[in-house]
Amino acid sequence: ECTEAYKSRDGKVEKTGRSDNASMSLRVFVGQKTASLTASNFEASALLDLIDKSVAIAKEAPKDPNAGLVKPECFADDLDTDLELYDSQNVDAENLLKSTLEMEQALLAVEGVEQSAAIGASAGDSTMALKTSKGFAGIVRRSGFSRTCMAIAADKSGKTTDYHSSTRPFFDDLEA
Repeated sequence: ECTEAYKSRDGKVEKTGRSDNASMSLRVFVGQKTASLTASNFEASALLDLIDKSVAIAKEAPKDPNAGLVKPECFADDLDTDLELYDSQNVDAENLLKSTLEMEQALLAVEGVEQSAAIGASAGDSTMALKTSKGFAGIVRRSGFSRTCMAIAADKSGKTTDYHSSTRPFFDDLEA
């Protein structure tokens, strides 16, 4: 998973950030009991520990009558189906920063808005590999983009703050 974010205030970059993370989740079934754990340590001993902990927790979990693995005859035949979760366009740091500054200018042009309190834009993507002990395997890639703005406004009744945010898997679908 990789995420990049920018925040601006008063027409200047206030904060930047980037996060690169790798983790894995393990879901185990013990009869109709289940547990899910996540780890970021990929060393063999840590993975064995993850398995042991997952099984121990699943044994203590309440039964779920709907828990279980899908039978192989129910697997999807065509794993090339596009779920429309990933935007392949490259939204680089320059575009995110430009988006942030443009939002702030538009916000400050609204009558009654005195100043921006927080303006931000972020982009990220993640890849998830799925595999079961019954033979299913697949990969899902997802992107996510967001824009957020908060304003301080005044009218005859006093000052107030309000915000708006938009989050979408495709950058061009974000609300302006």
